[in-house]
Amino acid sequence: MEWFLLAGAAVGLIGLAGFRSRQVRRVRTRRAVRARDGAQEMTIVVDRGYTPSRIELEAGVPTRLRFERLEADPCTELLVCELLPSQHRLTARGETIVSFTPQWPGRFRFTCGMGMYSGVLVVRPPSRRAVRAGPSGSRWPGPASASDRFTSDRRKGDS
Repeated sequence: MEWFLLAGAAVGLIGLAGFRSRQVRRVRTRRAVRARDGAQEMTIVVDRGYTPSRIELEAGVPTRLRFERLEADPCTELLVCELLPSQHRLTARGETIVSFTPQWPGRFRFTCGMGMYSGVLVVRPPSRRAVRAGPSGSRWPGPASASDRFTSDRRKGDS
């Protein structure tokens, strides 16, 4: 009888742990919010990984990612992403702002320097609101210039 109760308690704890892990995963996906100047912003906490680890952005809209690094682990010092124009060094126990304008929809992985921790930038097509505002809108500066150098292997040669 005791083994039956012990087995039931173990199954209950495993079920609770599975439920909790699904809740945590839902919380880790966030859509960037619009700032007053029209840019989309997101704060990403760096502490043995990235939280949130999945960020949804809109193509063609200026973006500011605020990396708040709570640690001094050498692994998380370097940020590497195919969407960003270069690698970025994140300030230990401080905030580093990475500004860019995503050009194309798609999924772009970002990692620490060693590739141990990762996340995903999911870029959606531009909304009608962003397209309507266009370059003439006072709060949206329009498409990024060629000097932004945002390229992806699958977009090389496209014009």
